[in-house]
Amino acid sequence: MAENEKEIKYIMSDLFDRNDYFDMITLSVLTAKDDLNYINILLDEKKEDTFLSVFILKLSLGIAKNAHMLAYQIFKNESYINKLKSMNNWKEIEGKYKELVECNGGNGTDSFSFKVLNEIRNQAFHYSYKKPDLDNISKIVEELKNDQLTIKISNEGQTCYSMDVIFINYMNKVWKEYVGDDINNESTQIRCLFNKIKEITILTANLFNLIIIGYFSTFTNFEETWADSSIKLTNLWRNSTINFDDNFKNISDLDSEILDGSGLYCIRLKENSSLPERYQNILDKREFKYLYIGKATTTLRSRLNEELEHLGPGTFFRSIGCVLGFTPMPGHLAGLANQNNYRFSDDDKMRIIDWLNDNIEVSIVKYEGDFNIEAELIEKYCPLLNSTHNPKKLQELKDDRRECRRIARGELNIL
Repeated sequence: MAENEKEIKYIMSDLFDRNDYFDMITLSVLTAKDDLNYINILLDEKKEDTFLSVFILKLSLGIAKNAHMLAYQIFKNESYINKLKSMNNWKEIEGKYKELVECNGGNGTDSFSFKVLNEIRNQAFHYSYKKPDLDNISKIVEELKNDQLTIKISNEGQTCYSMDVIFINYMNKVWKEYVGDDINNESTQIRCLFNKIKEITILTANLFNLIIIGYFSTFTNFEETWADSSIKLTNLWRNSTINFDDNFKNISDLDSEILDGSGLYCIRLKENSSLPERYQNILDKREFKYLYIGKATTTLRSRLNEELEHLGPGTFFRSIGCVLGFTPMPGHLAGLANQNNYRFSDDDKMRIIDWLNDNIEVSIVKYEGDFNIEAELIEKYCPLLNSTHNPKKLQELKDDRRECRRIARGELNIL
């Protein structure tokens, strides 16, 4: 260990929140970074044995492919990007990802990762036994039917053969299709492919290293813990996490001052209340029992008037209405520009409002920051009736709401 290094053992739960998907994907980044660093060391070492070099190249294909896909998925996810943007080295992270995308030739179907890494990786360490896979091998054999397979037979009758020559030729073929006819020398082709994979792995490892540095920068007291390892880590994000559980109240008892400002709200069932069995069975299996989380960028009062009294197009009100078995007024959306915001009859609307007053409680939190936090909260807590940003969104709710829209459009006769 270097003189300027110190080893400190942290409690896993202090570093990573298992209920936070970004924390979990950061663990994947940590693992991938280590693997990329190790494979880069192996790729740098000169091997006398050509086939050992091919074996290491095969290993690098899988690691490079999966690591690049991890990077792509992170930058495809809005809530993950918002977390990255809050890091103090976001500009470096963004710049390194752009380098990686440029090196890869973009992120489309013409990119290096798609046309070369995926294609070759599908054959490396792929011991096929399913018919579709065997059919693919059959196509490769046809393409390389004039290649030679080396077989050695010893005096003892033992056999030794190598498929690596065929695999090398196959890599040559895929690589040449990708780069065109600019490269003619066979060894140079493999060397260029080798160098391209190495370039991708180095860029991805550097990107992941920046993400990890940024992640640990969100802990505000690392220097203190270095001086005294008994001090508990303090995380910037977790300290600012919205706490709903201490604020649940009956609708009529909500704080008027908080209602008149912007904020976030969470809805759950009261103790001893329940949903219809079809939905209650699902809720009972959930770790968190929230029904819905939302944001109010103007005032919580106006937003909750929409959600709890249907004075506007409240998403929660429409959802809870169909969950409770109510149907909208038949055909009332027919011919209108908006074909989605169905409404219930006045009598049904009052029945739903009465049910809400009797069976739910609401937590409201004053909030004036970045409202992208709503997506993070939904992703973390997976409220039963949220769909957008929810990794556990319900197909049952999607189907019931679709049926309500069809009734409201006059497409479905409920008589």
